Amino acid sequence: MLRLTVLGLLACAVSLSSSAVILDNGMPILWAQTASQLTELPIQNDVVMPNPWNFLHRMSLYRFLIAATDPLMLYMGTGANESPFWGLPLQLGWMLTSGRLADPTGTTTCGMETGDNMCISTDSWWACGNYFLSALPFLSAAHNRFLGEGVQAQMQVPEGVTDYCTTHADCSARFPDAMAKWDAFFKGLITTGASALADDEKKDAVLHLFWEAQMASTYATAACDAKKSHYSTPEMSFAKSWLNSGEFVAAAHFQSNLEKASKFIAPLPGRVLKEGDVAPNIEGLSDEENNVLNTFSWMDTLDTAVDGSLVTYWKKAMCSLKTREQGSRLLEELLSTKAYSSITFMGVLTTMATGFGYCVLPLNLLVVHNAGLAYYPAPELYNDVLSFVPEPRQNSDTQCTQTVMEDALDAIPVCSPCCKAMLRLTVLSLLACAVSLSSSAVILDNGMPILWAQTASQLTELPIQNDVLMPNPWHFLHRMSLYRLLIAATDPLMGPMGTGANESPFWGLPLQLGWMLTSGRLVDPTGTTACGMETGDTMCISTESWWGCGNYFVSVLPFLSAAQNGFMGEGVPVQMQVPEGVTNFCTTYADCSALFPDAMSKWDAFFQGLKAATDSPLPENEKKDALLGLYWQAQMASNYASAACNTKKNHYSAPEVSFANSWQNSAEYVAAAHFQSNLEKASKFLVPLPSRVLKEGDVAPNIEGLSTEENNSLYTFSWMDSINTTLGGTLVNMWKKAMCSVVAREKGRELLEQVLLTTNYNSITFMAILTTMATSC
Repeated sequence: MLRLTVLGLLACAVSLSSSAVILDNGMPILWAQTASQLTELPIQNDVVMPNPWNFLHRMSLYRFLIAATDPLMLYMGTGANESPFWGLPLQLGWMLTSGRLADPTGTTTCGMETGDNMCISTDSWWACGNYFLSALPFLSAAHNRFLGEGVQAQMQVPEGVTDYCTTHADCSARFPDAMAKWDAFFKGLITTGASALADDEKKDAVLHLFWEAQMASTYATAACDAKKSHYSTPEMSFAKSWLNSGEFVAAAHFQSNLEKASKFIAPLPGRVLKEGDVAPNIEGLSDEENNVLNTFSWMDTLDTAVDGSLVTYWKKAMCSLKTREQGSRLLEELLSTKAYSSITFMGVLTTMATGFGYCVLPLNLLVVHNAGLAYYPAPELYNDVLSFVPEPRQNSDTQCTQTVMEDALDAIPVCSPCCKAMLRLTVLSLLACAVSLSSSAVILDNGMPILWAQTASQLTELPIQNDVLMPNPWHFLHRMSLYRLLIAATDPLMGPMGTGANESPFWGLPLQLGWMLTSGRLVDPTGTTACGMETGDTMCISTESWWGCGNYFVSVLPFLSAAQNGFMGEGVPVQMQVPEGVTNFCTTYADCSALFPDAMSKWDAFFQGLKAATDSPLPENEKKDALLGLYWQAQMASNYASAACNTKKNHYSAPEVSFANSWQNSAEYVAAAHFQSNLEKASKFLVPLPSRVLKEGDVAPNIEGLSTEENNSLYTFSWMDSINTTLGGTLVNMWKKAMCSVVAREKGRELLEQVLLTTNYNSITFMAILTTMATSC
C-alpha cells in the first residue's frame, strides 16, 4: 500500500505540468507514515539508529524535531504548525517527488520508480546537502536532551560509504561550526523561553539562532560539491542559486512555518533540469515554476553584477526587527509575483538599507525629496520609514572684493615685466573673489580656465636650455601651459568630438587645476613654506600637496607622451624642471616610462589612436566613443600611478582625505561612461566642488561657509561612497559592467549629469536605473 501511495504521488507530480507534490492532506508527503515514537525507529544496544538513507526515516527525524521543540515555540504564533522546522520536511518531500533524491549516476535504481522509491542515494547532491539539515540537528537535539534523558543516537550508513558523520561527537569533530550552532540553538530555545523579552523579541532571537545553525549546516554542504558533477549545467546553476537564496531568508529571520514555507516550495521545479533548459520558457514546467527559476536567475545575475555582494547588501539591510519583518514580506512578494522586477527589488532594498532609521549603517543618509516611488509595488509599505535629511544651510551672497598685495611677483618666464604686477592683481582678485562668493571656487575667467590668457601659446614662451624644452610644472602658469599646448596640438584631430570650438576632452584637466589653485589645494599643506600662499608665491605648486602631486600625473605624463609622438613638432626633446632636493617625480619620457610604464603606454596609445582615427571608416559617433575610451584609459592609468602620492594625504584632515578618495573614485564612473569632458560640460561638474580645503568637523550637507551647491556635491560623493562600501566596494564594478555599449555609455553620461548636478538626487533612483542598465547588457 505504501508503494502505491508513493507511486501515486510521483505520477501526480508528473501529470500536473511536472509540478512537485509537497503536501498530502495539508501535511508534508507521507507524514502519516513516519515514526511518531523513537521506539518505531531501529534501536541497537540502547542506541537509536535511524537510517537517513531511507526517506521515511529521514522524514521521521523532522517529525521528532518538531514534536520535541513545539512546546517551547509558543511565541512563534497561535497556529498549530508555526515551527520554523517545517520548511525542512517540505523541502525533503519536494526533493523526493521531483526526483532529486534518486541516484543521478544511473548506476543503481535507488530512488527510482523501478527500484526502491524510498531509497535516498548517497550520490545525490540534494540528498547530501539535506543530510546536514536533518541528521546534524537531530543529533544535536538528542545530545541536548530534547529526545529524552540519556538518549543516544547514531545514524546508519550504507556499507562502503565513509564521507558522512554519524554521531554527535563525529559530526562535531568534522563540522564543528555547524554542530556548535545547532547546540546553541537548542540551548537558546530553553533560555529564551524563560527570558523577560517580549514575545516578538523572543521569536526574532530564536529565529536568529535557528537560521545561524541552518546556514552553518548549509556551508558544511561544501563537502558534497564533488557530487555536482552528476548533474546538468542548468540544474547546478539552480542548485547554486538555491543555496544563495538561503542567505536572504536567513538574514530576514524568515519564519518558515508550514503555511509560509509551502508557498515558497510549491513552485520549485518539479523535475531535475536538463541541458537546454532556460527559464522562463522551460518546456513541461508550469508558469509558476518558470517564474521562480527566472527570479533565481536574475538575482544571481544581479549578484554577479556586483561581484557577489548583493547578499552582503541584503544582510546589512536586515539590521533590526522592523527591517527583518519588511524583508520577509519583500521575499514573499518576490517569489510569489510573476516577473517581479529587479528594478523594484533593488529600489526597495536600497530604501531598506539606507532609509530605515533602525539601521546603524554607513549608508544611513538616503534622502527622498519629492521623489516619486511609482515603481514600487506597494509604496505604502515603505513611506513611513523613509528618512529625510534636512536641506543644506543656505548661504547669503556677499560682494566680491579685491585685495591688492604689494609684494613683487617672482620672475615668470611667460610674462613680460610690465605684466607681472597686473598678473598678481588678477590672481589675488580671483582668490579673494573665491573666498567672498559663499567661498565658491572660481574656475572660469571670461569663459576660459583661470589665467588662460597668461599661459604660453607657443613652445618658445617656455624655458629652453640646450635645445631642450624645460617647463617648470611646479609653477601654476607653466603647468597650465602644458594643457593649452596639448589642446592646441590635438584639436585639429578632434573632429569627431563635435563642431564646437572647445570640444576636446582635455578641457576638464585645466579646469581642475584652476579649481585646485583657487580653493587653496596647491599650497604647502605642511605650512613649513609659503608656497602657493597669498603671503608668498601665489603661482607656486607645492611638491607636498597631494592634489598638486596627483595632477602632475595628468599633466606632465600626457605632455611628455604627446611630445614623444610628434604632437609638439618633430623631435622636440622635453624635460621637466624639478625643485632642488626633490627626487620622487619623473621628468622625461624615458624616466616616466620606466617608473610608470602602464600610464605612459596608455597615453602613447591615445595619441597614436588619435592620428589613426582620421583614416578610420567608423561612423563619427563610434570614432568619438573609441577616442574617449582611449583617453579615459590613459587618464585612469595616470590616476592609478598617482598612488605614489599617497603619503602626502597625511598632511590633510580626515574630511579632506575622504573627499580626495571619493574624488578619485568618481573618475571611475566618468571614465567608464566615456564622458566628454569638454569646456562646457566639465565646468558644470567642477563649479560645485568645495572651494576650500575641508577641516575636521566638516560634514556635508551642512558645512559652514560652503554654498548649497558645494554641500550637495560633497553629499552626493558621500552617499555614492557609502553605497560602494555597503556593496563591498563593487558599485564601481557594477557601473563598469553597465557601460557595455555606445548606447549604454550615452545613457550613463546622462545619468551622471543628473546625479552630480541635481540637488538631493535620490540614491534609490540611481540604484534602480543602474541595476536595469547592468542587467540588460
